[in-house]
Amino acid sequence: MSSANSRISPPLLLSVLLVLLLCGPRMTWAQQLSPAAPPARIPLPIEPKTPEEEFEAALLLVELGRPEEALGYLSKFVNDQPSDELLLQLREEHGPATFLRLANIRELQPVSTRLLEMSNQAFSRFATDPDRIAGLIANLGGTPEEQAEAVEELRRAGVAVVPNLLRALNVSENTAQREGLLYTLVRIGEPAVPLLIAALESPNPDLRARVITALGFIGDPQAVPYLWYPAAADDQPAIVQAAARQAVLRLLRQPLGVTFDQATLGVVNRLMQQATEVSDPGYPWPTNAEGLVSVWRWDPEAGTVVSMRVSRAAAGSRAGMEFARQALALSPDNRRVHNQYLSLALAHEVYLANWGSPLPSGPGTAYDLALSAGPEMISEIVANAYREGRAATLINGLRVLGQIGTRHQVRSPQLERSPVLAALDYPDRRVQFAAASTIMQIDPQTEFVGARRVVEIFARALTDLGEGARRALVIDPSLERSATISGFLADIGYSGVTAATGREGFRIAAERPDIDLILVHPNVIRWELSETLANLRADSRTAGLPIVIYGTPELRGRLRRPLEDYRLITYIIEPIDARDLETQLTPFLTGLRTPPLTPEQRKIQAEAAAYWLGHIASGQRTRIYNLQLAQPALIAALESPNLAPNALVALSAIPTRESQQAMATIVLDTLSELPLREEAAFQLSFHIQRHGLLLPTAQVGELHAAWRMSEDPRLATALGGVIGSLKPDSTLIGQRLREFAAPVAPAAPPAPPTPPSTPPTPAP
Repeated sequence: MSSANSRISPPLLLSVLLVLLLCGPRMTWAQQLSPAAPPARIPLPIEPKTPEEEFEAALLLVELGRPEEALGYLSKFVNDQPSDELLLQLREEHGPATFLRLANIRELQPVSTRLLEMSNQAFSRFATDPDRIAGLIANLGGTPEEQAEAVEELRRAGVAVVPNLLRALNVSENTAQREGLLYTLVRIGEPAVPLLIAALESPNPDLRARVITALGFIGDPQAVPYLWYPAAADDQPAIVQAAARQAVLRLLRQPLGVTFDQATLGVVNRLMQQATEVSDPGYPWPTNAEGLVSVWRWDPEAGTVVSMRVSRAAAGSRAGMEFARQALALSPDNRRVHNQYLSLALAHEVYLANWGSPLPSGPGTAYDLALSAGPEMISEIVANAYREGRAATLINGLRVLGQIGTRHQVRSPQLERSPVLAALDYPDRRVQFAAASTIMQIDPQTEFVGARRVVEIFARALTDLGEGARRALVIDPSLERSATISGFLADIGYSGVTAATGREGFRIAAERPDIDLILVHPNVIRWELSETLANLRADSRTAGLPIVIYGTPELRGRLRRPLEDYRLITYIIEPIDARDLETQLTPFLTGLRTPPLTPEQRKIQAEAAAYWLGHIASGQRTRIYNLQLAQPALIAALESPNLAPNALVALSAIPTRESQQAMATIVLDTLSELPLREEAAFQLSFHIQRHGLLLPTAQVGELHAAWRMSEDPRLATALGGVIGSLKPDSTLIGQRLREFAAPVAPAAPPAPPTPPSTPPTPAP
């Protein structure tokens, strides 16, 4: 039994134990006869009379393995709204961990989670009470007894009072108080480290030096990278640099006589490595229930550190940018540092927009800074982001190349693919669309590898207006197992496609541009696993797809070689349910993928895709791009008023019967808007002139009838162009001329009288 139970009143403890001894076997036998029946509540001979006794009874019943009986007492305790004083007393007696343990017991939820909230809120109100904290801080400069009591009370309050301590340390001129504040920060220990690191942003060198001293005495190695710059930079005040060097040597546990320079060779490289690590999408930032990270920063107005909640990606890019900025200050001419800093800055703007708002541009933005860096550097940044799986940098970098890139960024040097072309096959649809749009802006004038992929990406965007589920391919010889995995995938937002052999799986992945993820069982047949992986990675259409091998734990070691030889491949244990699958996939896919597009974003992307496909047709670029690949999507897009005008332009360049019939259908559809029918008639006329008449006789007759019966003059004119494009013979032309009646000119109005050349003479 835990030590907490020793604090429970003896009569209550004896009462519960006695009832359990008398009632336990009989209740167990009854439950065996009727498993579905709820367990009977234990009648206590001495019922709790106070809220404190109710809590103790619940706690004891939990310790004895009877959470169902404990729930009643815990519910009554919570419903009685215990005071802050009682909650703080129980927290002191039983420890904060007791409340957390109760909250994790499923049978006690949600009552126990509500109790944890109440306890935390009570402690927060107590710990952060301004008057109380101000009094304790003032006592740090008092008598030795007052100092000792104040330090202990502040230590017990924990990290919640650190901002107050830093504010006081920033302005205090009392030597004893400053020493007490510093000592208290050291006593609070590791929980205070993130806040102390944020205080290094303060403009006050005295405060920075004291904070660095505290970090050195706390002894947490996570502080070391944050001290490299203040210890190494020549622009740091002597008091700050000396404190930082001493703290680094202490944290690195260097023996006496070792200098800072000896212990920290290559500070710039260390800072760059740290920037890479913290900005990696898989970096283990601590998150709350909403997946947000609490990030501390120095607030000049508050004179202390304040907290803000951001996404893991934003936290990583912000921290990475700071380390890269420090490396840049130490090595301003280092091109590798330039690339890293600008790459992180471009990504940070995407994260701040939260994947929803338009990306910023203009003075003071990373986008404008990247424009001035030139296409060569941005091309390097895009290539690195592709290799490292940094989607945010890719998207913003491609956006920059769309404005300043040259055709060299599309043409492949020798046999190596350019980063823009490689991004067409990156395993994320936002990135693929950004790459395709960049190519359209660069506007290559000759054929290039990847032109087909551009059209496929735009075609997919036209039809991806539904829920936007991602699609995963499962390659497994066991139909039952592949069906199970597909079911798990459906539960986490993927639409599953299955293949029984490696050859079939490769064919599906290569032919379907909508596959986002491939899962392969090691026992795959007709190609075995090694051959399947080799073919998937050798083909440009599948080279960028992430691959997950799933199997038994024993196979992980045997398959280490394929995991090392190819990028974007991982191994997971065969999942037991959807949650297990998601848990194992998340670290692999985090950062590689962007959040799913919202319906509004898919709509905007579809409109852009229709524009670009129409742009290809109107600019005579069909010698480079085969628009026929997009024909089904373009025909389907005619049903959308926002997409139809550009879709008609694109269809006019596709020399097929299906395209011509689709345009004629819109012309004849009396339910369509007149402007759309008019545009369809113009494009149909152009299509017939360019590719010949491909319509069936019946549809031609319907067009003639529509022309004769049209009451709208503009539509009639457009239909007249269609009729003229049908190349009527002389007889038909003569008939139409005879039927034509010239409009009668309106009668001319009478001429106004000629004004006199001089004013008339007035009558006498």
